[in-house]
Amino acid sequence: MFLWATVSGAGTLNVQDVKNGALLAFDDLSGGQISLAITQDNQPVEGAGKAAMLLLAGGAQAPAGVAPTAPVIALVANGAPRPQSAFAFLPNQTDSLAAGLRFQLQQGSGPSVLLAGDDSDEAKVKAVVALAAGEVTVVRYRKSESASAILANLLKAAPQPATVAFLGETSRVPEIAAALNTALAGGARPVLVGHTGWDAALLKNPALAGAIIARPDTANASIIAAAYKAKFGTEVSTAALYGYDVIAVASGIIAAEGAGALTRERLLSPSGFRATTGAFRFSSNGSVERLHEITVVQGGQTKVLEKAEAGF
Repeated sequence: MFLWATVSGAGTLNVQDVKNGALLAFDDLSGGQISLAITQDNQPVEGAGKAAMLLLAGGAQAPAGVAPTAPVIALVANGAPRPQSAFAFLPNQTDSLAAGLRFQLQQGSGPSVLLAGDDSDEAKVKAVVALAAGEVTVVRYRKSESASAILANLLKAAPQPATVAFLGETSRVPEIAAALNTALAGGARPVLVGHTGWDAALLKNPALAGAIIARPDTANASIIAAAYKAKFGTEVSTAALYGYDVIAVASGIIAAEGAGALTRERLLSPSGFRATTGAFRFSSNGSVERLHEITVVQGGQTKVLEKAEAGF
């Protein structure tokens, strides 16, 4: 197997951490049945034609000569550019928002509104609604609109919303949330739903207290945390977990079914896989579906409200 990485690409993960995670998984799980070659940037890829699987990190593109039947996994988020036929391995903000909105819909508490800024195209809006799997009223707004105008349109579409989810840019979120809380102060305030693009500074805004954010499951990170720190001297990162999991999945398939079983078709198993980053499965369109834990914003931080499901 090959880990083909570049440090000059547009990837969002720390490539060294990915490599460290992959090396730890190789040491732990390969059982002498696989070999792992790690190359970087434009270095020669000797033997790539015999690769059973290719892992791309840091924005790398697949090198020439890789066996056309070898599965390719790119450590990029759903929707990000990746080589044709490659599987994405990371969820994106749309996945997070949809998971949080779906959780709220399952509570059956009342009308749900998706508030979408003008930076969110129609395809992204439709994707969130489809993934949320329930009745959602979409309200669009322009970034230049006042909070009062946005609020008026929202309450016209849904006079008593139980849930308001925010899609798109985050600069207006605190202002809109504060206006919403004030307008509905005499009754039940809606639950706000954010996404993984809400950074630490945003979470500290008091208007967002009680908001729901679905986050990718990392509850199993403790499985390798001690071994990773002992080997590399640092805490295990999300990037390292992803590097570990790709090798773990491949090693598990080979150990149970032989090298010939490591195919694109095998990776499309509807039951998916479970690793340090929780349960996930691949779709035929190349996207990855991951289970999320539900967190709530308290004291400027997120705290787990409901753990992710164990599997599909």
